[in-house]
Amino acid sequence: MNNPSVKHMEDRLGVHMTLLTGHKGALLFDTGYGVEDTASRIRAITSLPLTVVLSHGHHDHAMGCLWFDHVFLHEDDLDTYRTYTGRPWRSSVLLTAKSRGVSVSEENFLSMNVAEAYPLDFQSVDLGGLTVHFFPSPGHTPGSIMAYVPEEKLLLTGDDWNPVTWCFFPEAMSAQTLLASLRAALALPFENVLCPHSGEIYHRLDILAFLDFCTEDRLLHATPTELGRRFDVDTRMLETPEGYQFHFDFRKAFPQ
Repeated sequence: MNNPSVKHMEDRLGVHMTLLTGHKGALLFDTGYGVEDTASRIRAITSLPLTVVLSHGHHDHAMGCLWFDHVFLHEDDLDTYRTYTGRPWRSSVLLTAKSRGVSVSEENFLSMNVAEAYPLDFQSVDLGGLTVHFFPSPGHTPGSIMAYVPEEKLLLTGDDWNPVTWCFFPEAMSAQTLLASLRAALALPFENVLCPHSGEIYHRLDILAFLDFCTEDRLLHATPTELGRRFDVDTRMLETPEGYQFHFDFRKAFPQ
């Protein structure tokens, strides 16, 4: 966004985090894969008191916690956070970095301490001229949250909505649960949308079109894919006329 108060920043492995800055504080929503010194990057932008909040506990959003002392996330994602910042997932991130030609100190990355994770026990943060409200949005994970910035009419969706939305990890909720969280977000008067797996600005109409397309009948007849094979998940996919994709766990959507 062309706004000094909102910086949607891409990390070296292609995922985005959002820095929100008021006149008395700053807030970082998500931390990326952690293959770079995320804290130093933020401190090069602002020296204001910083709060770090995670949309959920997956590695590509939470691993940057390695560069901070503490972070906040929904209590229902604390176990997810511990799992996806552990050594097996760090090794996975290193393999991803190597495959993309991104240099990372393996020894340092594997040995760094995980930031202390505190339950998100506040509903909003006043940054001074900029306010951030948080609300639960179970779907991608049980403890996923979204953030709303009323001064910018901006919704930060986390992984509950992206141009390609995934809802099939073992800890994921049903497709219907994720869609219900998105519908609940429509109660907010947002106009603009930022999501972590794109650098573009989306709009309210994009969310509406996605929800209108993802009917129960279309979910039932969605196309099988191999995306969830790693987790032994029967994944199915819908693609909207606008090209947005929704990959979900069919067995959770339609349990036998």
